[in-house]
Amino acid sequence: MPLISALTGFPTRWSGVVEIVEDADFKGKKRHTCSIQLASGLVVQDARWTTLIHESRHDVSVGYNLMAYQSVPGWEEGVVEQLQRMLRGDILARIGVIVPSTILADLDAQHRYNVYIQALEVVRSSRGLSEMQFYLPLLATPPADRPTKMLMQAHQLPAWQQRTRPCDSLSRIRSCPGEGAQ
Repeated sequence: MPLISALTGFPTRWSGVVEIVEDADFKGKKRHTCSIQLASGLVVQDARWTTLIHESRHDVSVGYNLMAYQSVPGWEEGVVEQLQRMLRGDILARIGVIVPSTILADLDAQHRYNVYIQALEVVRSSRGLSEMQFYLPLLATPPADRPTKMLMQAHQLPAWQQRTRPCDSLSRIRSCPGEGAQ
């Protein structure tokens, strides 16, 4: 997905293959073979676009591999899901796809990775960074190194900013709620 690379500045490892999986127990999955899998039932829904964009973020995530993912899945999923939300409008416009904003809002509101995004947002807002200033450097950091990087940054905040308890928020990013993505 050259478009994903153009928007993030990171090279993609996507093989160019999207596999449709019957009776899948997931909506989407970035395979460690660099293909993307989508559940067959999702293919006819508007949600396929958010799922495909989400999975494509894993392809540009520096240091993303099975071991890194399994050790800190929430640190990968929270970052790529928020980037999906940040960039999807531009991506969908460039490929000529229109998804009603009410559908996107519903998908976002009930997303299983919201707990991770909320925790990351506490730290981002404490630091006064824009979304791009915060999430792109995280994407450039191997998943296993993200917790340490964020805790170090949270501890460097002035005492008055630490009242937002960014370290407590980060402790919520331990694991993923269930297997597979989205």
